[in-house]
Amino acid sequence: QLDFAVGYLRSHPNVRLISLMIGANDGFVCREVTADHCATPAEQHGVLTTIADNVKRIMAEVRGRAHYRGQIVIVNYYSLNYASSAVTAQSSEINTAVDQAAKPFRVRVASGFNEFLLQARKFGGDVCAAGPVTRLSSAPSCGIHPSYAGQALLAESVLRVTGF
Repeated sequence: QLDFAVGYLRSHPNVRLISLMIGANDGFVCREVTADHCATPAEQHGVLTTIADNVKRIMAEVRGRAHYRGQIVIVNYYSLNYASSAVTAQSSEINTAVDQAAKPFRVRVASGFNEFLLQARKFGGDVCAAGPVTRLSSAPSCGIHPSYAGQALLAESVLRVTGF
């Protein structure tokens, strides 16, 4: 994907905006492949290090090899359950790792975290009840990806920091 993106940017010099939301899948993988579901501080630190390394590599390629000088927006993750301090802390830690890794590459940060929080507060922190994540048809629970309403909230957060 990165090679494609670099090639695309090089052949389309009029691109004005790139948005990037990256990192949560690394956390999900850690939960799936470790016996304790990524519960140790060492495992969690490893995930955050991997995320930061990936962001630095992507940004270096986009700014360096692709020679992209336009606007890049990092879209921060939302918590899947703002009522849970542990779940919310994981999202915050991912966001911090991504933001710090991307900072040297002249990016702006759009707070998907705050957008979803504002919606979830109306429902006691329950993102599922608030509606910005997908509802699963097989259970009375929600998925992890943004619904159409959630996608609109994330887009609004990008618009806020870019002025587009």
